[in-house]
Amino acid sequence: MTPKKLQSEFTELCRRLTYLGDPLGTEEGQEKKAVTYTLLYRTVKIQLVYRPRETVLTPPSTLYCRVYPDKNCPLYLHLPQLLPLLDVEDYRACYFPYIETAQRMEDCLKALEDILSPLVPVLEKMGANGDDRGLLERWIRSCVKEGEPEKLLRRDSDEQRIFLTMLRMEEDFHIGRYTRSTAWCCYLDGQRSRALALYGKQKELTDYERGLCRFLETPEGEAFVPISEECFAWRELRAVSSGKSDFGTLVKCALVMYLVCAAAGCLMMGVVQIISAWGTVCWFGPPWWTGLIIGGIPPIFGGIALRRKLIPLVSGKMARKKLEFEDIANASPFATRLAAVVFAVAVVAALFGGVMMAGDTIRFYDERGQYSVGTFQMEEFSQQDVVAVYHIDARHNVYGDRIQRASYVIALKDGTLVDLDGYATVKQTQRQLLPLLREWGVPLIDADSDKDLQKNM
Repeated sequence: MTPKKLQSEFTELCRRLTYLGDPLGTEEGQEKKAVTYTLLYRTVKIQLVYRPRETVLTPPSTLYCRVYPDKNCPLYLHLPQLLPLLDVEDYRACYFPYIETAQRMEDCLKALEDILSPLVPVLEKMGANGDDRGLLERWIRSCVKEGEPEKLLRRDSDEQRIFLTMLRMEEDFHIGRYTRSTAWCCYLDGQRSRALALYGKQKELTDYERGLCRFLETPEGEAFVPISEECFAWRELRAVSSGKSDFGTLVKCALVMYLVCAAAGCLMMGVVQIISAWGTVCWFGPPWWTGLIIGGIPPIFGGIALRRKLIPLVSGKMARKKLEFEDIANASPFATRLAAVVFAVAVVAALFGGVMMAGDTIRFYDERGQYSVGTFQMEEFSQQDVVAVYHIDARHNVYGDRIQRASYVIALKDGTLVDLDGYATVKQTQRQLLPLLREWGVPLIDADSDKDLQKNM
């Protein structure tokens, strides 16, 4: 299910289900990164938040909540910030990433309700007694070492606006801490010892994390299950994934595309070879299997652009679930469209490269020959134009370095030297061309290198 549809499901579920008792009212909101559903009580405000898009720090399709101890104050806390202030030791997961279906969304909302339900009466009582301000002051002092909480709590003050901006900027870091951090993931996955070890290596822990570590060292912590299977989307994503962030599936899709592109490239080069070599006695040029090289350009982008069509081919029974996670993990249509454009460009480039390669040939007929001097530009020579054919053991590059690589070179009357290096191996030349040149009466001369040819011409 796409994030857009999940947003609608989120709002509809919030409207339809009775969450957290009987609020006085509700509000629906839309933010830049999230959609919200706010429950208004006498003194407290609970805001359920669904973030469909992935960011650098946060996973896609994540559900969580914000708690406003004073509904008239814009400052809010996340549950891991609030629970230690209330002396509540509840270490159930309260962030739910990778939600891919409406049923998962409903299950996660219910799990969030179970955590919030006992807190609302406590917060309402604090608000009625005026203790909500003291709670906010304690929280602000833990966040801001220097500064006066009274100024931050003053309605519409500059200090409050600055602090609220800081809260919004830090929200991604906070969500990532309880969704993507290795220590937290180990905790959810039941790797208690490793989670403790990782938290022990961190220089700074939150009050919630310190309480979690103490809890994990108790007998109750050893058997504690922080998240239900119905809400543990990350575990299911990991089970159907072929690699980290499902990179393995993209590799498989690219390999399938390579097989298709390579087969098409080989077919194209084979057809071009048949046409180009038609009527020749001897033909040298790119063989059909160079299509394997040509076909290597487009698959990377084709695997991304066409992954939804390829996943059923590479994933078998897991395809349906993979596609569901694909909808949320790769929800940006821009990336898919960009990959499709690059794929089309790569296909055109591969075709152009194949045509360029196919046009670079040397052909021999019964009494004449042709060699390439440009893209599909051939220079023709007759049997009588061939002076000699040289066998050289080496050649020199533009820097004068000697390169030990043998080949045959055809010398023409006008001084042109047609080097068969790169077109045919020595054995291919001996097997296919030399018998024809002997029939033409062309002498075969051994030379040390290309420099000797220049002296003799």
